[in-house]
Amino acid sequence: MVGLLGVICDGTQAKSRRIEKVIRGACEQAVGDPMLENETVADYIQRVFHIPFREISNSLRSKPKEIENNFLTDKNFRNDFIKDVQRAYKLLHFVQERKFAEIQWDKKKKKWFNINNPVEKEWFFFTSSGIEYCWLPFEYLP
Repeated sequence: MVGLLGVICDGTQAKSRRIEKVIRGACEQAVGDPMLENETVADYIQRVFHIPFREISNSLRSKPKEIENNFLTDKNFRNDFIKDVQRAYKLLHFVQERKFAEIQWDKKKKKWFNINNPVEKEWFFFTSSGIEYCWLPFEYLP
């Protein structure tokens, strides 16, 4: 999931006009499983990562082509999309690194910054049978 979001973040920062291609490529590159023809990004995430989709996310409830159209024609959508995807990427990256820090959005730079220094946090837990789980707030998901 971190790799998928990272590629999408890079694509949006590069001012790409081909967001559909960036999203579809990110999905295939990160997981090796291409998106289905009429699949929304939220449906894809739910299918391949077995993560329930949060209804709060407006950005990912669409198909890649719809996201591209909105990204190119609606400045508010574009700003919200970049902000939401970068936030999820940063927070999930903390989980991956077993850290935590509060973050804040900088409107001018269009980036999330740490408010404080990251501290160690254990996000992963093992069952008595040795199965590893990751517990994180749903708000960390895009």
